[in-house]
Amino acid sequence: MTPGPAPGGIMLISTAYPSSDDPYRNAFLHTRVAGYRSRGTDVQVCVVDPSAEVSSRHQHDGVDVLTGPPEAVAELIEDRDPRTVLIHFVSPGWFARIRPALAGRRVLIWLHGFEAEAWYRRWFNVVDDASALRSLVARRTRAFAARRAFFQELSADDGLDVAFVTVSHYFRSHVVAVDAGVPLNLCAVIPNPIDSELYTAGAKPPEHRTRVLTIRPFTSAAYGNDLMVEAVHDVATGEGGSRFRFTIIGDGPLFEDTLAPLQGLENVDIRRGFLDPRQIADEHRKHGVFLAPGRIDSQGVSRCEAMSSGLVPMANAVAAVPEFVEHGSSGWLAPPEDWRGLARGLRAVADDPELFARMSMAASERVRSQCAARDTIPAELGLLLSPAGAREAVAELAAGEAPAAPDVDPAADIEAEFARALSAIAARDVERERRIRHLGHRLEKSQDRIEAFQGSHGRALERIAALEGQLRRIQERALHTDAELQRLRGRPLNRATARLSRVLRLVRRR
Repeated sequence: MTPGPAPGGIMLISTAYPSSDDPYRNAFLHTRVAGYRSRGTDVQVCVVDPSAEVSSRHQHDGVDVLTGPPEAVAELIEDRDPRTVLIHFVSPGWFARIRPALAGRRVLIWLHGFEAEAWYRRWFNVVDDASALRSLVARRTRAFAARRAFFQELSADDGLDVAFVTVSHYFRSHVVAVDAGVPLNLCAVIPNPIDSELYTAGAKPPEHRTRVLTIRPFTSAAYGNDLMVEAVHDVATGEGGSRFRFTIIGDGPLFEDTLAPLQGLENVDIRRGFLDPRQIADEHRKHGVFLAPGRIDSQGVSRCEAMSSGLVPMANAVAAVPEFVEHGSSGWLAPPEDWRGLARGLRAVADDPELFARMSMAASERVRSQCAARDTIPAELGLLLSPAGAREAVAELAAGEAPAAPDVDPAADIEAEFARALSAIAARDVERERRIRHLGHRLEKSQDRIEAFQGSHGRALERIAALEGQLRRIQERALHTDAELQRLRGRPLNRATARLSRVLRLVRRR
């Protein structure tokens, strides 16, 4: 194994890191580490696992990764003595157990999503389950309040040099500031890096406008996979649907149930499993459109990778998505919860080769100018290697990014989220009612066909009975004829016949 960074270097701590068994899990972290190393900055990578009893090590693409309980990670911090510690997907529980080892160091905490979001952000996970909704509301005053207090206490602790980084301006204003209560001057924005050298764009052939790809987990309603299925089914089975070819790749506990409506469709290829980055790039080269619906997103790494490769994104205009996709220019954005809007986008691009070509080029240019690793990695390294403290360096970077106060009214934000939730629930109820009516109509038609069949079946049975009667009579006549023939064969010859026989014998003698 390669030796770790020298004292005074950088350590990255996360709750997961790619491995040979799961190469795509938090792959954006490996993109960062590989980018740091390619520019001469080594990083010690640690995976903190509160349930682990002993430490273990593995290597991924030449990176040495230690996995262990928080105490083992704290011991490694003391041993390696890094000047800067990077933390992804922080949790108050295990952070408290490594906190003493962080004293006197620069600590940069990346906030990606759920670890900082308010309790109401993920309403879509409970709309169909009353008990889950009650549990969520109960957690509002426990887990979520404690989480907000955790971030506020970190922000105010002068004994710890902690600052924050997030990946979009939307997330910074709506979640980091509003939900977590972190002052905006303590949070900088640097998008997740996209490897534009791997995900390269070339001129897409016109026929790729009907080759649609989606690669995603099937683990949560957050990904909007139900919206994807509705849109694909509508386009694949509708007028002109035969020109489309859909490729769906992913895995997770919701995989089979979610994709059941698409099973058996000839123009839909479903593959279970995940791909490594090079395999993803290969799929990008075979397709022209990337279908990426969703209900919340701080950036959307897989969508950005596809855009870098020149695929036209189809997504919902939720959370930070419009920050990375401009509707009608670098992609197509449907309103929240609107699968019909996604279907319209697929047809619009398929019907217009020139629109497809323009969007493909614009999508690639948008991501390359906003998220390319060649720009974001140096920006991160500038922050990581700054001689200033973490808070001072982040404050300097954040100074030109947003006003000093949030541009979001928390009450209005909550109201908007609940309006979305109620709208989604109403839309689902309407859709269920439509499907019930449709199924009822189909059931009536089926009952009519059954009754017609039963009538024709009854008539057929009557005809069969009549034919069986005719057959029995024919068989009886045949038996009678056979008996008469046997009787005739057994009678003696009459006199005329005997006389004729004698005459014939005399004639033969003469």
